[in-house]
Amino acid sequence: MFAGRNLGHTVNNKLQLTQGLLMVADLLLEAAALMFIGMVAVFTFLFLLVVLLRLMSHTVQRYFPVKQAEKSTKLETASSQTVSPAVVAAIGAAVHQYRQKQ
Repeated sequence: MFAGRNLGHTVNNKLQLTQGLLMVADLLLEAAALMFIGMVAVFTFLFLLVVLLRLMSHTVQRYFPVKQAEKSTKLETASSQTVSPAVVAAIGAAVHQYRQKQ
């Protein structure tokens, strides 16, 4: 008599455990599906962002080209500026005086 009741509880417990495992499996599948949808959405957004930025870059370069003469002129002006010997002598004297004080 007690064995039959105990067996009923065991079967009931196994049934609840099986239902719980199925519920967890369903939740994991739903989580995986949501993760996949989210990853596809992010990938699509980033892909469109890269494509649009490249399109904008090509459009700007096509309608507003940078002239080669401007680039070389800027480089020449930067390299042609030199420090006069008087300034070098003044800096040297200041460094020498500073080192003597310490």
